[in-house]
Amino acid sequence: MVSVRLWIENKRLISLGLRPLAAVRDLIESLKPPLAPVSPGDLVSRLALRLADRTEPTVSALNEQIDDIEDQVIDDITEVSRPQLADIRRTAIVLRRYMFPQRDALTSLEIEDVDWLSDRDRSHIREAAERMMRLSEELDAIRDRAQVVHDQIMDSRAERINRQTLVLAVVAALFLPLGLITGLLGINVGGIPGAGYHWAFWIVCALLVAIGAGQLWLFKRIGLF
Repeated sequence: MVSVRLWIENKRLISLGLRPLAAVRDLIESLKPPLAPVSPGDLVSRLALRLADRTEPTVSALNEQIDDIEDQVIDDITEVSRPQLADIRRTAIVLRRYMFPQRDALTSLEIEDVDWLSDRDRSHIREAAERMMRLSEELDAIRDRAQVVHDQIMDSRAERINRQTLVLAVVAALFLPLGLITGLLGINVGGIPGAGYHWAFWIVCALLVAIGAGQLWLFKRIGLF
């Protein structure tokens, strides 16, 4: 969090900051007539609005990114970037963590009984607080949408795995009795039926085909296909 500390009096405003802030830089660039603030309260209200101005493009970009990912999920595109989805959700959580304290600070400042705030300044501060509230709600929505998309991705993946597992199970169940029969006929002991007949092989093949067809009919009957 990049913080700005202000000491405000009727005719003087002193600010301290450890790291540069884009909103403060924008405000400094506007300190020229006829756009220059006319009072400390005007300067503070403009700073609050600048903070909201700087935050809105970031929130809009997050909205666009989550929209694109939702479209990919709807179109059943399997190559959805899970790291990008996690980054969107993490960014929304981090931004929201600082939005609510900033909104509370602006709301408290609006109702403070100080003579350097005019009605116009309080109106601007109220507008900034409302915009912060709206952006916080949008970040909540982005976080929830990202979670829903993540759940949809995991459900789709689980469904694909279940389908593949079902196919493997059907194949294993199909070849299990066939393998048992051929294994019994392939043991090297005496007494194998049909060992002395040249047409016994074709009988066994026909028997295996009949058993396989019966299994396929049974699997289709019980709804495995």
